Amino acid sequence: MISKLFTCIECGHHPISATASQCPKCKKNPHGHTCKFCNTKVADSKAIIKSETIVTWDDDYDDNGQPVTNYHERVEYYLFHGACLNKINTIQYKCPTCSALNTQFTRSCVNCGHPFETVRCNNCRQLVLKVLAVKGDNILGRDNYFHRICADRIRPALEKKARIQQEINAKREAEQRIREAEQRRIKARQEEEDKLWQKEQKKKEEIDRRQRKIDNWWSDNAFSAITGTIFFAILSLLTLEHITWLSILIFCYCIFGIYTIIRGING
Repeated sequence: MISKLFTCIECGHHPISATASQCPKCKKNPHGHTCKFCNTKVADSKAIIKSETIVTWDDDYDDNGQPVTNYHERVEYYLFHGACLNKINTIQYKCPTCSALNTQFTRSCVNCGHPFETVRCNNCRQLVLKVLAVKGDNILGRDNYFHRICADRIRPALEKKARIQQEINAKREAEQRIREAEQRRIKARQEEEDKLWQKEQKKKEEIDRRQRKIDNWWSDNAFSAITGTIFFAILSLLTLEHITWLSILIFCYCIFGIYTIIRGING
C-alpha cells in the first residue's frame, strides 16, 4: 500500500510519507499541531504554547476505611497561531476605575492596576474578561463563557448540528408515533380476535354441554321416558271412549312424556 504523501509544514520539503515522524530535510516534526482556535495546522516552530492547569478531586477511602478526598492536578497544553492568539486577545475595554482604554487582554488595568474578573473561554481555553465574555445559551451551553470571536466562529457549526439533531429527533419521534399507532392497531386487532375466539369457545362449550346432556339423557333417561310415554299413550287410546278424570290425567302424563322426550333429544 502506498502511503499518502504531503509537504513538511516546517521547511516545505516534499514528498514526505504520512507515517513519517521527522522531516528528512529539517529534522523537525513535519505534521505540526492543530491550532486550538482555528483548528488548522500550525508549525511547532511558529506555534505559541499556552497551558491550563486542571484540578480534579475524587472521593476514596484510606486503609482504615475512612473517606478521603484525593487531589489530582494535570497540565493541558494548547498551541496557537500567533495571529489567532492576537485575535483572541484584542479587546476594547475601559477600566471602570480610571477609564483607561485596554486594547489587549490583561488581568488588570495597564494604567492603574485595577484587577479584572476573568473566566475561561470554553472554546480556546484562554482567559477572557467576564464583562466582555459571551454567556452560553442553549446552543453554546448555558454554563459556558466565550470570547465573542470564539462564539461567533463556532455558533454556525453548533446551530447546524443542533438543527440536524432536531431533525433526527423529529424523525425519531415521528417513527415512534408510527410504531405506537401500529402497536395500538395490532393490540386492538388482537383484542378483537381474542373476543371472537372467546365467543367461539363459549359457543363450542355450549354445544359440547348440550351434546353431553343429550348423551347423558339417552344413556340414563331415554328408555324410561320413551317406554313410559308409550304406556300412557296406549292407556289414553283405551280410555278415549269414556272421558273421565282418570283419562284426562293419563292423557296429561302422555303429553308430559312426549315433552320430556323432545326436550331430552334437543338437549
